[in-house]
Amino acid sequence: MFSPKCSLASVLIASVFCCQPVSCLGQAVLWDQQPDTSITTVIDLEIAEPFAAFSTYQLNDATFTSGVVVSEVTTYFSNTSGVWTSDTIFEARLCIFPFDFTPFDPSIDGEVVPVTVTNLGNGVLAVTASKLSIQLGAGSYWFGLTPVLDPSTLAQEFRFDSGNTVGGMSVFRNPLNGFGLGAGWMPTDALVPGFGDAALTLRGAPNLLGFDTTFPESATVVRGFQISGELEEVCFDDGQRWIFNPGFVLNSEEAPVWIEFEGQSPFIITGRQTVEVLFESQASTPGLTLTVEEFNFSTNVYEVIGEESESVGVDVQRFFPSSTTGAEEVRIRAGWRQTGITTNFPWEVRIDTMSWNRI
Repeated sequence: MFSPKCSLASVLIASVFCCQPVSCLGQAVLWDQQPDTSITTVIDLEIAEPFAAFSTYQLNDATFTSGVVVSEVTTYFSNTSGVWTSDTIFEARLCIFPFDFTPFDPSIDGEVVPVTVTNLGNGVLAVTASKLSIQLGAGSYWFGLTPVLDPSTLAQEFRFDSGNTVGGMSVFRNPLNGFGLGAGWMPTDALVPGFGDAALTLRGAPNLLGFDTTFPESATVVRGFQISGELEEVCFDDGQRWIFNPGFVLNSEEAPVWIEFEGQSPFIITGRQTVEVLFESQASTPGLTLTVEEFNFSTNVYEVIGEESESVGVDVQRFFPSSTTGAEEVRIRAGWRQTGITTNFPWEVRIDTMSWNRI
């Protein structure tokens, strides 16, 4: 259901001798309700047997005025025991429901995802699911990220209130009715009187292309010299480009500009849906060919999925078929090499957009 998207930025300093991975920029805070440590906390845990009846899932609503891609979800917990770390709490149940959440059972309809635990100090832990790529249209949604707890080895920690209610009040469900309050959804203040909105932070970016799109999570410059721009430029179809001069090659078969992009194909592919790879780019000279290869994780080799003559001075969108069949890791290698007469040197390759699109 969920897959990764662009993560936090790092700076690329690349040369033909050193291939350095970089991450895609463009991540911003989409929603932020920080914890208020002065307010009573509440249970928000998926608990293993023999105490599974007490598993309780909290949801908080968030509203977006335009489409977004959510890449990171953070919930906030107490740190009374001091034993929660990324080594002891490493999974959580991620729930993202439309505004009518009532038909959903979080223990069934949510998805277990990896999480990290960060000690923020002052008795606060941040539990974060990252590398997501959740495309949402404008509107209101309910979010939950409930840690999975083994009660035989770990103590409970409890979810913080934000101290301010935005939209609807937080709701919870205890599916096995371990507390005797009922097994359906109800306001959290029925469990802890006065509880308003659970603390929640969402990070991501606007969904500018308007369809199910995943941008690269990282990229490695295998060959070529960066002239301007950075990986962030390929995450937006805005005319801002990642630009390269050719690097050194040993023979004509090697691409003087050669870049590997890694990410996650968007969503699970069902029915007749497929994924295609989009490259929008141009060059400063005729005589160059763009070759796009997809990594086959079964055979551990790259396979060519398309070749096109590069355009000169004008961005052109090109679509190549992807063999991916679900929400899984994908890796693309793009190379530009001279196949005809060029009019200048060093020439430039200018990349405006690269993405995986569900169609």
